[in-house]
Amino acid sequence: DISKYLEDIKCKTLLICGVNDKTNIKSLKFLNRKIKNSKVILIKDSGHEVNTSNPKELFNKLYEFWV
Repeated sequence: DISKYLEDIKCKTLLICGVNDKTNIKSLKFLNRKIKNSKVILIKDSGHEVNTSNPKELFNKLYEFWV
């Protein structure tokens, strides 16, 4: 169980989930609460596989995060 270590993460962290990924939204919110310097990005028109369902928006969000 790694959840006890999440609060030790200090680096900038991007959490990504598709808007229609109902399974992982709960986990995403949990991770966001536990990782202090985390940012949540929801990819529109996407489910679990954001890289295949909306790769352009995924790329744009990743680029914005790192630049």
